[in-house]
Amino acid sequence: MTHETPFVERVPGIVQDRPDRLQRVPWGAVTVFVVVSFGLAWLVATPLWIMGTDSPAFPLMLSLLASAMMFTPTVAALAATFVMRVPLEGTRLQFLGIWPLRPAKKLGGVAGFCPHCDRLACGHR
Repeated sequence: MTHETPFVERVPGIVQDRPDRLQRVPWGAVTVFVVVSFGLAWLVATPLWIMGTDSPAFPLMLSLLASAMMFTPTVAALAATFVMRVPLEGTRLQFLGIWPLRPAKKLGGVAGFCPHCDRLACGHR
């Protein structure tokens, strides 16, 4: 007995047979991602360009704004996913790799957490 996944087409032109794969590239969502991530990064870095490197606050602002700038692709990915509605509703967390947490047990062991006795670094083999 074979299990066939039905093809779903809710977004015009995008047919999904697996929730974590798209059949074609949604160029509108890619454009939103690029514009939002580059635009927000530029906007976040603007105070650095205005103040210049001679300012005594430049090193502190550089570290704070560089950290904020690293966050802009995350905002862009969420905008492209939820505003452009790609992929289908109900499969977005899986598509973004947020859920399910399948390797959590393996990562716990790597971090020193023993899944057998629920203690850190117990030495249990």
